[in-house]
Amino acid sequence: MDGDSATPLHSRYRGTALQSRGGVASVLRWYILDNPQLMQGRRVLDVGSGSGACAIAAMKSGALNVTANDIDPVAATAIKMNAALNAVNIDVCKKNLVGESCDKWNCILLGDMVYDAEFTAQLLKWLRAFRCQRRLILLGDPGRQALRDIEDNCLTKVATYCLPKSACLENRGFTQACVWRFM
Repeated sequence: MDGDSATPLHSRYRGTALQSRGGVASVLRWYILDNPQLMQGRRVLDVGSGSGACAIAAMKSGALNVTANDIDPVAATAIKMNAALNAVNIDVCKKNLVGESCDKWNCILLGDMVYDAEFTAQLLKWLRAFRCQRRLILLGDPGRQALRDIEDNCLTKVATYCLPKSACLENRGFTQACVWRFM
C-alpha cells in the first residue's frame, strides 16, 4: 500500500503488524514477543487494538484465544487484514468494552490508551474491578501526565524500550515508552 489518499486504511493501521518497529503502542507488542510465556494459554482482550499488533503478538505467543477490541471501524478492518496476513485467528469486537464486565478474558492489554486524565480515570475505575480476579493487565505508555498522576501505586514498570526516531516525533518528543503491569 502506498501513501495515496485513496488508500482505504490510514497509515497507522497499515502493514503486517509485526514487521514494523512502530510507535508507543508497539512497546507492548515488543514486550509480549520478548516474554511469550506470559500469553501461553490465556484468553486475551486487546483494548484499543488499532492495527491488531498486540493481539497478533499474543496469538503468536501461545494465547488460547484473543479478542481485538477497537471502536474505530477502520481499525476493525485493519485488524482483520493484519490477522490474515499473519495467519492467526483473532475475534474482533467494535463495542466499547471499557466499563463492561469482561469475565471471559484473563488477560487485558492496553497499548497507548492513557492519553488524558478523564479517560484514564474511566480506565482505572474499570481496571480496579479486576484487581482481585488475578488477571494479567499490561499497559504500554511513554509516561504521559495522566499516567504520572495515578496515585495508588497500582502500576509496576516491567520494561522500558527506546522509541524509533519517527515515533519520537509523533509523540511529543518522548524517546522511551514503558510497559506497566496493573496490580
